[in-house]
Amino acid sequence: MKSRLRLRCLALAACVAWFGTALAAAPGVVINEIMYHPPNDRKSLQYVELHNPGDAEADLSGWAFTKGIDYKFPKGARIAAGGYLVVCRDRARFAAQYGTKIPVAGDFTGKLSHHGERIELSDASGKPVDTVKYGSDGAWPVGPDGSSSSLERVEPTASGEAPWNWAGSKLPQFEAPAGTPGRRNDTYSAKPLPGITNLVFKVPAPGEPAVVTADIAGAGDISQAVLMYRTAFPGRETAEVSVPMTRVLGGGKAGSYKASVPGQPTGTLVRFRVKAVDGAGTLRFEPRPTEPQPAFSYYINGTPNTATVPLGYIINVTPSREPPRQPGRFSRFGGNAETPKTPCVPNTAFVYIAPGSTEARTF
Repeated sequence: MKSRLRLRCLALAACVAWFGTALAAAPGVVINEIMYHPPNDRKSLQYVELHNPGDAEADLSGWAFTKGIDYKFPKGARIAAGGYLVVCRDRARFAAQYGTKIPVAGDFTGKLSHHGERIELSDASGKPVDTVKYGSDGAWPVGPDGSSSSLERVEPTASGEAPWNWAGSKLPQFEAPAGTPGRRNDTYSAKPLPGITNLVFKVPAPGEPAVVTADIAGAGDISQAVLMYRTAFPGRETAEVSVPMTRVLGGGKAGSYKASVPGQPTGTLVRFRVKAVDGAGTLRFEPRPTEPQPAFSYYINGTPNTATVPLGYIINVTPSREPPRQPGRFSRFGGNAETPKTPCVPNTAFVYIAPGSTEARTF
C-alpha cells in the first residue's frame, strides 16, 4: 500500500511539474493546426496552419519548417495580427476542398506521419520559434487520426508540447475532410484549460460500483471535478447523471480525484466522462467532446463465455442515421453515392468476450 501511494505521489508531482512547464508562454507566431491524416487517406489534403495571436504583424521572411516537413517562407511573407497562414501538401487540392480565400504560403515537401512526429518552425537565423511533437494515441486526441477532424491548438499562447492543449476540430456528421484553416479554431480558448491525466477505472462485476480515479491540474485552483455517466441499452439510453469527485491526494491546483459509478445489472452499457472546472470558470471534459468516442465505456457481463471461440456483438443504442441515397450520382469523396457514407460518431458499441472469460471488452 505504501509503495502504491508513493508511486501515486510521484505521478502527481510529475503532473504538477508538467502542467507548470506547459503554461510557459509561447512565441508570437505558433503552429496552430495540423491536418496530418485526412479521412479516406487523402494525403494531398495535409496542411499545417500558423497563427499570429499578437497585436502586430509578423514578418516571416526566411523562416522555415526545419523538422517534420520542408518549407522556407519567401521574402515578404507575413501574417497579420490575429491572422492565419497555411502551408499545404497540394495547394490546388487544398483550394478545391477549402476554398480560395484562405491565405496559403505554398506547398511543403515531405509528408506528415499518421503516427505522430515533431514539427519545428525556425526563424531566419535558424533559431526554433515553435515546436510540436504531436501523437495519435495516449493523451493525444484520436479524432485527427483519419476520422475527419484536424488537430487544433486550444489556447494559442500555452505550450504546443502539451497534449492537453490540443483537441480535434468539430466532426462533421459523416466522414469528410474537416478542420478550420484560415479561421479561429473550433476548440479555441482564451485561457488554459485544466489538464485531466492518468484516468483509471476497472470494469466491475454485476452490481458492484466502478471506481474512477484521475489526476487534475490547472493554472488556478480546481473548483469542481465531476464524474458524469449514463447507462445505455439497445434502442435507448438514460440522461446523464453527475457525481462529485473527491480529492484524495494533492492540493487545490493539482490533485488526484476519485468517484464511483453505482453498481449496474448484467446487460448494461455504461458511458462516462470527467469534467474539471478551475477558479476562472474554464472547463475541460475528458474525453474531449469532439472525439469520435466522446465517452469512456464498459459493459456489465455476468455470464462466462463457455464457447471455444470469442463472443462479439454490437449494441445499437440508437438507429444509424444514413444520408439518403441518390442513385446515379457520384460522391465528392470517391465512389458512388448509392454507397452510404460513414457516420463520424455512430451511437453503437462493440462488445468482445474471450473464450472462458466473463470480462467484456467494449469498443
